[in-house]
Amino acid sequence: MTRFRVRPKRTPTDTRLFLLRMAGQGQGGPPERRAIRTEDQFKEYFAAHDCDYTTEFAEARKKDAVIPLLTVHLDSDMFASMGVRLPEGGQSFMAYGNDTDGWVTVRGGSGRIVGNQYLDSFNYAVKNLNRCTGDEEPDYRDLLSAFTSGMASIEAFVNKRVRRHLDPSRMDVEQALSKTHLETKIFEWLPSIYGLKVDRGKPPWQDYEKLRRHRNESYIHPKSETDAVSDKEFCQRLNLFRTGIARLLLDLHCFGDYGAPPELIKYAYWPEIEVVED
Repeated sequence: MTRFRVRPKRTPTDTRLFLLRMAGQGQGGPPERRAIRTEDQFKEYFAAHDCDYTTEFAEARKKDAVIPLLTVHLDSDMFASMGVRLPEGGQSFMAYGNDTDGWVTVRGGSGRIVGNQYLDSFNYAVKNLNRCTGDEEPDYRDLLSAFTSGMASIEAFVNKRVRRHLDPSRMDVEQALSKTHLETKIFEWLPSIYGLKVDRGKPPWQDYEKLRRHRNESYIHPKSETDAVSDKEFCQRLNLFRTGIARLLLDLHCFGDYGAPPELIKYAYWPEIEVVED
């Protein structure tokens, strides 16, 4: 049986980029950490916190590494500082925030709420991606689902970044978002709002277009009753997720300096996936 597996370690180059983007773009953290732009600055920051850079770099090469100094965890003290009261006992509870309404709390019986649509879609995409690299025989439909959910996460994030800047007195905001092509939002709306732009000629956007084409040809608009994908092609398309979904989404976090969750940065610089013959 042919399987696919993630290599156990990142390359040294990807590890440096992983650490730099964790420092500069990771959610939360002190201003001096988010100002890091070079490896020398990184070494100084680690030394100031009594951490050995060489040791942490070796740890960061592991595919599922967690770097405590760069990772912000929400705990009860942080919730308290934000004015969120956590109930005692077994009562179900959820709290989430947004930019306009502040904190929203939900108490009571069973159910499910999605407080952050783009992260929910991204996490589901990762779940399907990991199914392709597990112990079971890989299913190409899982990869197509990963692409579809990943693309949905990008659209949801872009909508989140532009929604607040649209004038509800001049348009139906949600209708405008749903009817406007993603390319228009990314290459026209975002630059006009934030003064930054995505480079069409670099791999994140180019790989996004490749995976969108693969998704459309096999899943959305199939051209024939049969569809064949070699193991080599399957593996190549698995590796497109890293750049065409995760890294593009991470790049979009630069618009408005929006802090990126650690899991997103992890998958943006995940090690390469390779074919394994049992």
